[in-house]
Amino acid sequence: MEEQKETKYCEHCGKEIDDKEVFCKHCGSKINEAKNEDKNKEEDHKPNTKTKSIISIVVTLVIFAIIVGVAFTCCGGGDSKSDKEGHSEVEAWVAAKIEVEDNLKSPKTASFPWSYEEYVTKINDNDFKVKSYVDSENSFGATIRTNFSCTVEFTGEDTYIVKDLQFWE
Repeated sequence: MEEQKETKYCEHCGKEIDDKEVFCKHCGSKINEAKNEDKNKEEDHKPNTKTKSIISIVVTLVIFAIIVGVAFTCCGGGDSKSDKEGHSEVEAWVAAKIEVEDNLKSPKTASFPWSYEEYVTKINDNDFKVKSYVDSENSFGATIRTNFSCTVEFTGEDTYIVKDLQFWE
């Protein structure tokens, strides 16, 4: 039985060449074996579109899971300073900031410290002492720093009372 010859073409001049040639006998260019393979063989090695779509779905789901995990850890699902029963220092900080802003001349200009950790003290499961400062504009447009302190008492799941709010410069 005679061996079937594979037809190849030079990628430079386009003329037919022998499949065992290393250089084209017509133009002298080096023959690149990978580019001259039969197109049917190339298609056999390519993943089909179904496989590609399954891989892209899996990759998308993995990326989504990572994003959700990071968001959960960073935004309250991880180690937040809250007890199983009771409220967190973050909730007390936010409640105090809202009450302070309500008592300012220009609440939109209020700038509080970035971190709450050194300004909030837990008294018990539902009571917190907040002692901090706020930078805001006064009636004349000048930015001033005002110190404040208050006690935040949580009376229900989403309700609170801010008591003893005091300001000083």
